[in-house]
Formats: sequence, C-alpha cells, structure tokens
Amino acid sequence: MEDVLNNELYIKKILSFSSLNELKICSLLNSKWNKEAVERLHEISTTHLNLDYSNNHARLRAYLRMVECAGGRIVTQHPNLSARLKFEPRSREEQDDTILFLVDAFLKFGQNVRTLLISVDFNKGLPTRAQYMELFSTLQNIERLRVSLQNETCLQISSYYPFYWNLPSLKEFWFEFSGQIEGSEVLSRVIVNPLISSAKQLTTLICERYDVMRPILREVKKLGRLGQIEEIVTGSPPPGVELTDSILLNVPHLSHIELIIRTSKDVSSTNVILTEYADRLTSLCLTLEGSSNDENVLIFPSMQKLRILGIKLRTPTLLQLPLTIKAWTGSLPKLQIFKLYANNRQICHDFCSKIFSSLGAETEYQLCQVAKVIFSLEDANEENEIDTEFINQMQNYFPNAQIITGSKNP
Repeated sequence: MEDVLNNELYIKKILSFSSLNELKICSLLNSKWNKEAVERLHEISTTHLNLDYSNNHARLRAYLRMVECAGGRIVTQHPNLSARLKFEPRSREEQDDTILFLVDAFLKFGQNVRTLLISVDFNKGLPTRAQYMELFSTLQNIERLRVSLQNETCLQISSYYPFYWNLPSLKEFWFEFSGQIEGSEVLSRVIVNPLISSAKQLTTLICERYDVMRPILREVKKLGRLGQIEEIVTGSPPPGVELTDSILLNVPHLSHIELIIRTSKDVSSTNVILTEYADRLTSLCLTLEGSSNDENVLIFPSMQKLRILGIKLRTPTLLQLPLTIKAWTGSLPKLQIFKLYANNRQICHDFCSKIFSSLGAETEYQLCQVAKVIFSLEDANEENEIDTEFINQMQNYFPNAQIITGSKNP
C-alpha cells in the first residue's frame, strides 16, 4: 500500500479529484505529495484564454457577459491568465469592434495576465499605436510575452508599433519575425528597445532567427542588462558571422541555451559556443533540422554542471541530419535528466544506437546517475511508438532512471 501511495501516477489521479482544501492537506504528507499538490494547484489556477477575433466575436461577447455576471469571482478563482491575441479582422469596422472588446476584457482581468501571445498579420488589418498602448497599459504583472509579427518589413511595422511599454514583471520575451530586415538599426530602435527598456526583470530571450537575436542582444547589452540574462534560445550563427566578437559568447550568467542547427555549416559555431559555456551551463538543448552531406562533427565537451540535456531531431532519418553523429565522449558528471524528441521511432532508435554504441567506463558510470529519461515522438500512434525492446535497451544504459515515453513536445 505504501508503494501505491507514493506512485506518481496514482498521486496525480487522486489529486485530480481533490478540492482546494484537500490539496492543502495532501501537500503536508511528504515532499512528493507536496510537489504534486503544488503542480495541481497551479494547473487549476491558470486559465488559458484564446482571444482570436477573426471568427469568434459572439463567443467573446458571451465570455465577457459571464465575467460580468460572476461579479469578479472568475478573476479571484483564476489568478493566472494565459491570453492569446490574434489580430486578423476582415474589415475596418470589425477591427474597431475587436479593439473595443480587447480593452473591455483587459480592463476586467488584465492585471491577472501572466502569459501573453500576440500574433499579428499586417496584411489583414491591425490596431493603431494608441490602441496597442491602451491595451498593454493594464498588463503590469505579465511575466511571459510572445510577439509574432508576420509578412511585413521593419519600416512598415515602425508606423504603428508601440513606442512605450510598461512591463515591470516581464521575465521571458519570445520574438518571432518572418519579414525582411532592411537594417538592424530600425529593428533595434523601433521594435526592440522600447520593450526591453521597460522589462527590468528580463532573464530569458527566445528568437529562432539569429539575425534577429543579434540586435536584441545588442540592446540588452547597451542597457547594461546582459548580466541578468540566464536563458537564450536561438539559431546557431550562420557562416560568415564572426563569433570572436559575438555578444552570444559574452553573457556572463548564462545557464541555459537552446541552439537550432539548420545546416552543417552551423555546426562549427555551435562547437565554439558549447566550448565557451562548458563550465557554466546547467541546461542545454540542441535542435537538429535541415540536411547536408558534409562531414561536420558536433563536439560534445565535458560539462561539469550540466543537469538537463535535450536533443530535438526534426528530420525523418539520421542520414538527413546536418552533422555527423559520433559516440558520446564528453564527461557529464551532474546529468540528471536526458530528453530526446524525434519525428519518428526509427530516427530515435538510430540516434541512440549511434551515440551509446561505444561508451567508456567513466561515461557508463555517469549515466547510472541519471534519474529521468524522456523519449517523445512528434506523432505517437500504434504504428509509431517507442517499443518495449528499445525501452529495455535504454534501461541498460540508464539503469537507475525512470524511462518516460509519449507524444508531448517540450
């Protein structure tokens, strides 16, 4: 019975039926129950609000009426809101209607928004600069902001992008930009600087395009806040970028980095970055996509502090990876969690067979200390799932680890 009550799956199931008072009592049992109870409390106290106004004005009206009828109880019950704003109104009249709804909604519960995703397609209408600023004036407690800008140039964006932000609690900024960069000066001065200047608690920067991440890092450095940055997610610098003077190599307190390797020519810059931060990183993720026939080898240096290692394989076969895979040789004495995300079962099998094929005694000993191994497929179904034989094989490499499989991406 004691084993059952300490089983993570049973605990989660029990807590899924528990009231708030029961969660409080369960959290006092022991550290494991406390951890699961806290996670469950966070889960039920966070509301994900999808404010996509291109086709659901009627649903929004109903939601706002519900908030009004509840007399503020929804705000009390759900102290953390995750909101997604998608600006795609089909006409000027609909656009004005959308903005009125947004302002009304944010005045009611904007102070509770912790995560915000803004998606704008500028070919289909957009808010004015004044409307943007009116919307965001209520978001004093936002901690995670994701801005996705589509289809336009920096100069076109500058005509309406807000020149004033007030984000004193912002910790994570995720920026997506699919348009053309005529000059990094416009991107830095008009788009990046006003937001970064107001985010004095910023610790995490995410931008998959390195040519866009560079001006973001420059602004952070110019404002004297490079020492605050702890996590960066970006593409590996492409060929022609001089890494010796790169700001990416001079972030003093960087503890987590995720690098996206798209071509074999990105591998050399990745090797330089990994070597530079080998003694500082506690968490590392490498995303491998694209294809090449070049014989570029990813060199895994010894990382004395690394606790979490993630690998994402975005190609259907091992042969299409933008680098040559060799056996794991780096020393990782503190590694606790290993994550592997792949398109399909075969590349997951092939990748593991390759890197674990000829382990030395020291590496084998270090893998014995790993506590959790996660294998996840993009499309897990009956024909494409991690099989028992593979799990048993991995258990030999990680004898003391909990092996977890599934289809959920990080």
